[in-house]
Amino acid sequence: MDSQEVGDLLGECLKAAAAAAQQSIQPTEADRQNYCSCRDSLCAELASLLQEAMEMKWPFVPEKWQYKLSVSANDKTNLSDLISKHLTQLLAVLKASILAQEACTALAVIFLVDRFLYWTDESSQLLKITKLLHRCHPDTPVAPQLVIRQARVYLNSGKLQKAEYILSSLINNSGATGCWVYNSESDRALVQAVSVQVRGMILQKLGLWLEAAELIWASLVGYYSLPQPDKKGIGTSLGILANILVSMNDEDFHAFRTNPDIALSLLGDRSHRLLSAAQAAKMAVVYSQYTSLYVLTNVATQGTCLLSYSFSVECPDSQKQSSLLEAREAFEIGLLTKAEGEQVTSKQELHTFLKAAYSLTVVHKWLGTLQEIVKQATQACHKAFAKFHDYCHADNQDKDSLCAEIMHLVAQVKQLLQVEPFLNSDKQSFIPDSYRNIINTPVNFTLEGFSKMMQRFKKYHASLCETTHSNCKGTKDVIDGARLCITALGTTIGTLNTACNTEACSVSNDTPKSEEPYNSGSNSSSVHPLQKPDLCTTQRSTDNLGSSWQNVS
Repeated sequence: MDSQEVGDLLGECLKAAAAAAQQSIQPTEADRQNYCSCRDSLCAELASLLQEAMEMKWPFVPEKWQYKLSVSANDKTNLSDLISKHLTQLLAVLKASILAQEACTALAVIFLVDRFLYWTDESSQLLKITKLLHRCHPDTPVAPQLVIRQARVYLNSGKLQKAEYILSSLINNSGATGCWVYNSESDRALVQAVSVQVRGMILQKLGLWLEAAELIWASLVGYYSLPQPDKKGIGTSLGILANILVSMNDEDFHAFRTNPDIALSLLGDRSHRLLSAAQAAKMAVVYSQYTSLYVLTNVATQGTCLLSYSFSVECPDSQKQSSLLEAREAFEIGLLTKAEGEQVTSKQELHTFLKAAYSLTVVHKWLGTLQEIVKQATQACHKAFAKFHDYCHADNQDKDSLCAEIMHLVAQVKQLLQVEPFLNSDKQSFIPDSYRNIINTPVNFTLEGFSKMMQRFKKYHASLCETTHSNCKGTKDVIDGARLCITALGTTIGTLNTACNTEACSVSNDTPKSEEPYNSGSNSSSVHPLQKPDLCTTQRSTDNLGSSWQNVS
């Protein structure tokens, strides 16, 4: 199913939801029969997942391998493969559910397809449908995954204060959102862990590397302390932490690794910031070995760390060659996650393939590969980047052909640089056997410890929620208005009050874009985040928490 077809089907669903929101029309018998027919057409596995989603069995749709210590062959699949195969049917069920006013089913379908459509850059339309359904049916639960998805979309579009309100609401209220009912306290902790992880990404975007790293570490504690540790969450946080460590200066790295609340021994060698980052990325690869996109993303980070370390003055001459060889292996693993002709569905994935391909040419240059070979590979990368620029500005109907051309050029680079398959005894995994030898350092994280860690942020989050809540546009029914605001999907939230006490907020909104203040380091006392109203995200805390927790709590 190509991008144009997906966009068209979502457009039909959006029109149906908009029409239902504007008119109080009862569904016809034909609508009900079509709804029943569409639901009955689903395969047994999807029908079971849909029922569990409607029953609020989990706050996030789980992968089969995500919470299992011992993974069987049947578990080594990804939900995205199932969704991709049956996307047409699922979107047909979504449209039929909207027309039949079966909001619970409609929101459950959105819950199931949400992650897949996020990685195909279609979240915008899906969230519009969600908001319309939420407005018309406020008593129907909206999954925490969808609420956090809205925060992620706000983050990606630079609306950081709106993202922070959603996340702070979830953290401060132990995951409570609308009328969603949790099955266990550990599910609440999971939602808090994801929320604090995304908050860490916000601070990462603002250049607050130390504070971001501490928040990501808090999310790691949350994921590890669940009754069954969340391997996907752990892998994601380790990957984010690796990228933060790459950006962090040595002074902040020293403060981070000597923080008594941080057990950096988890990452093994702590002698150099880039080596710690490379190890975090490698661990992330192992934790996410059954998902090609995560493997690609994390090995690209690992390879970049090792390549950078080989150029650093701290790298002994005796280690330069081995670091380059490890970097080469990492980039090759990433490039092998997709073969030519396989579909690549997201802008991020395409960009990461190009990054891995170009970085591999740099490694080969320093390993002494023939200059003419390196030159040809570099030229292929340049052509691919030019086409990627066109891809980013293309209409949906043109993206698939441009994507195929880009991946053909990536395949040329692989052929020129002789990228060969690695030894892999598990054909459902995307990593070589050598990576499975990574030592799992035992950790002693508990839900009680995670709860105490969350208390450190409580005053900040409570303050942000109180400030923003005062700007919620209540409906005629006060209770309904409050419920809609808590769900944080923006259906009753107007322009947020952006007044706060930081120096950044005192910067005039008329400051020319080219003169916007920015952060050149990680010291929060000198940080001036962007002055746009939606980007004003930090408030002073009077808590005597010590360290840099105070700056984010």
